[in-house]
Amino acid sequence: MTTQLQVRNDTAANWTSNNPTLLAGEIGYEIDTNKMKIGNGSTAWTSLAYSPIVNAAAITSGTISGATIDSTTIGATTPSTGAFTTLSATGTTTLVTANATTLTATAGAGFQNMVVQTTGSSASWSLPAALQIANAKFKVTIVGGGGQGGGTTTTAGQAGGGGGGGGVIVVYLTYVSGQNTGTYTVGAAGSGAGTNAAGTSGGGSNFIYNAVTYTAGGGAGGPTAATTGSGTGGTATGGTLNIVGQAGGAGATEAATLSALGNGGNVGLGIGHGAKSPSVSGTGTAATSGYGGGGSGGFNAATPTARAGGAGAGGVVIIEY
Repeated sequence: MTTQLQVRNDTAANWTSNNPTLLAGEIGYEIDTNKMKIGNGSTAWTSLAYSPIVNAAAITSGTISGATIDSTTIGATTPSTGAFTTLSATGTTTLVTANATTLTATAGAGFQNMVVQTTGSSASWSLPAALQIANAKFKVTIVGGGGQGGGTTTTAGQAGGGGGGGGVIVVYLTYVSGQNTGTYTVGAAGSGAGTNAAGTSGGGSNFIYNAVTYTAGGGAGGPTAATTGSGTGGTATGGTLNIVGQAGGAGATEAATLSALGNGGNVGLGIGHGAKSPSVSGTGTAATSGYGGGGSGGFNAATPTARAGGAGAGGVVIIEY
């Protein structure tokens, strides 16, 4: 003989309309929502809290309190609507946060999105809904602009000093409730200075969140060929990881047959590469690449032509979440 156990059940609307008081330990099940309540003998249905959800695969709406939604029980299904009040996500589950009031993110999913900002001054970036969750973390990489190389006169064999590479900051940030906007500035490339002039410094890049500013300095412009030294690298402080930009190569006046001096400074993490100063057969100025690399110093070979230094590369702000 087979024994079957059936709990008390009805639709959510009928449960609410009838509003019974369940006996202590009596189970009431909503057949259209897959939710249930367990009575205590004194509290009416509408005032009784739902029991924590064990298998949330069929949930599409409702109020969940103190429950954990786990990708191992949900599978491919995720909550789509409803007034969720307290929710925590584990594994790689994606939570749709419409109407949510408090969401708690736990480790597991890792970074899944990247935003790359290559221009902007005191520009705003709104944190997406996926980040507006307690304990949610995001990573910001900040690179300052590269400095321009120094210029030369018409003296044969001159090489201006290379521009410095921009500094790099990598910082891990945690969402702060109510702080839903960050502000960023992307440092401009050092450029514009003419012949026989020191190169222009690159601009600093920064990211501001929760009233804290994280700044990666721009590389300094390279000096003229007649001046010793080179453009210094951009500063980097205050981040989780701080990498000062590489200084440019020194300029000098040498024999016109030598390879050029005055290479631009590189940028940490391989994000930007300083320009290599051209050889005597080159054009006299080399372009940099990537983000934040320093420009080469101008080079004047046997042909007596004054040259300006090469421009640096602009900075970048990369946000991963």
